[in-house]
Amino acid sequence: MLRRVGIPLPERRMNEYSFQLSGGLRQRAMIAMALSCGPRILIADEPTTALDVTTQAQILDLMISLQQEEDMAIMLITHDLGVIAEMADYVVVMYLGRVVESAPVDDIFHDPQHPYTQALLQSIPRIQSESSRGRLASIEGSVPHPYARPGGCPFNPRCPAAMPGDMTVETPTAQNGERLIEINNLRKYFPIKQGLLRREVSNIRAVDDVSFYIDEGETLGLVGESGCGKTTTARCILRAVDATSGEILFRSESGGIVDVATAPRTQLRSLRKEMQMIFQDPFSSLNPRMTLMDIVGEPLVISGVPKSEREDRVAELLRMVGLRPEFMRRFPHAFSGGQRQRIGIARAIALNPRLIVADEPVSALDVSVQAQVLNLMMDLQRELALTYLFIAHDLSVVKHISDRIAVMYVGKLVEMAPTNELFNSPKHPYTAALLSSVPEPDPRVRRNRAVLQGEVANPANPPTGCYFNPRCEYAIDICRSETPQLREIAPNQYASCHRAEELNLAGALANSGS
Repeated sequence: MLRRVGIPLPERRMNEYSFQLSGGLRQRAMIAMALSCGPRILIADEPTTALDVTTQAQILDLMISLQQEEDMAIMLITHDLGVIAEMADYVVVMYLGRVVESAPVDDIFHDPQHPYTQALLQSIPRIQSESSRGRLASIEGSVPHPYARPGGCPFNPRCPAAMPGDMTVETPTAQNGERLIEINNLRKYFPIKQGLLRREVSNIRAVDDVSFYIDEGETLGLVGESGCGKTTTARCILRAVDATSGEILFRSESGGIVDVATAPRTQLRSLRKEMQMIFQDPFSSLNPRMTLMDIVGEPLVISGVPKSEREDRVAELLRMVGLRPEFMRRFPHAFSGGQRQRIGIARAIALNPRLIVADEPVSALDVSVQAQVLNLMMDLQRELALTYLFIAHDLSVVKHISDRIAVMYVGKLVEMAPTNELFNSPKHPYTAALLSSVPEPDPRVRRNRAVLQGEVANPANPPTGCYFNPRCEYAIDICRSETPQLREIAPNQYASCHRAEELNLAGALANSGS
């Protein structure tokens, strides 16, 4: 059964524990368990939500092939409309416990009848859109509590037909200024210790010689598969962990250049006012025992803001993120996921930072709430002159919010370019594979995805040469022997590929569509 679901070395894997497996292998193991009784219907509840796009593509292809082999029905539960468009024959749309629309998949996507379905489709950032950084059409308000269900149609308090005003106003692109932060040759290795004396025998190269920069007022998207080093890079930048080597040069508010990697602890306290973080999970990142006043006001307490000023500042912050000031006495459990993420954003901007690291800030949210949070982040960026390092694995979201995008693979930066250039003309095969793996929320667009074979390279024992070469269809001898350096291939477009100039990855990507 393990072999059928594509788990390599099944004889060895069956004796391993779940924590020893990657996210994709764990999901394959769950599929094997579900199929072991030969079911006629498989209920798949958000089977790819926590996976990066390449692993997601593998799991979706596996489910399709097993469905054909077993003549099995699949009930797919997901909030990712791109996955629905690719997998489903028939779609049922629910809101507040009720079915509001059901139809064949093509009718749902191209002729939706219910305002909620229409609003969901308008909320999706699309990888094939011509423009980026425009406002997404979000659904105003939040889902009512089941105990306070409105009379009549459950969607009526939020229905776009009942709301005046245009929902598609363009947000102007931030005007980028001088360089705010520059990362040079950043490395973070975690030691592997064995034996009774716990001697260091090797190390995990979580971040391996990474260099990039972010200009003031800019959004740099950082993408890659799970475990590629994105979050570790962010933690090094914020000095939540100490880097093994490299420079993190930050231009402080006074205009001086400070190396965050080597700054003394006394200096870090003032620097951290200028660098804040928005966390991935709005449910676990807020202390359930603290009120909003305590949560949002905590940075103010640490920074010595007088108690007499804190309540007014917290009220102002809540208003800025679209929450009512009277909520400050409530606890996190009283709020929805989108509202909790707004609370996290209020906490992040409390000290007027200049750089915000947003680590998967919308991955736990459904598409309509995701649109609201993205619009809020872009509004705050314009109003407060914020700079974002935006970490995500959803390339449609990254395209929508980013000015430039950097792509990581096994601890290394493999490509960096302005957003439109990277999506229209990728220079690294891994970037092209990522773009090919993104589901398009349109059942009429069927892609011949370049599904990556094999597992991500082991950062404790990476392959020689290019780390991507075992999975790259374009690899030649030099790729297996020499490590490529990140270099400028086109104006402002950098890639670490020996064959970047000769490969026509844009053409291959275009041919993958139908």
